[in-house]
Amino acid sequence: TGLCINTINDVFSLDIQDYVIIDFAGLVSVIDAVGGVDMHLTADEVAMYAKEGLLPAGAAEGVHHLNGELALRHARNRTLGSDFGRTRRQRDILTAVFDKVTSSLSLAETTRLINAALNMVTTNLSAGNLVSLAADVLANASSVEIESSQLPYAGTFRGALVNGMSVIAIDYEENT
Repeated sequence: TGLCINTINDVFSLDIQDYVIIDFAGLVSVIDAVGGVDMHLTADEVAMYAKEGLLPAGAAEGVHHLNGELALRHARNRTLGSDFGRTRRQRDILTAVFDKVTSSLSLAETTRLINAALNMVTTNLSAGNLVSLAADVLANASSVEIESSQLPYAGTFRGALVNGMSVIAIDYEENT
């Protein structure tokens, strides 16, 4: 974890000090603990998940309530679109969890969720720090804005062939 954070900081001239990492199993548990999340699914996604038995046959494109298992399947979907689409779905799910917590959970419920989730995450923040951050966010939820994007940014990379391997050649300066 430390080497990963140090590498990101070095490559992109950042100073990330604090982190929370959740694996896919933990994501399922957290999503189920908040009662699931609502996500817009495309017609292709709905058809795929219905074929897999995760949605009812005949379900249509639109907003669907995803439990942890379906949210994980959505986050790991490598069949539809590109890898950038998959990572966008992952960011969308994390944003949906954030929205659910800030719109429907009290501080006491959020504190219980944090305490339950501590064994599902890797972090250098204490439980007290996480609860304090949660209290700040909940108190100011209407003014909190989440921004997310892909790295490398669109237009800052190109496909390349290196030693017979297809890779992404990144303009690191532009991304920084």
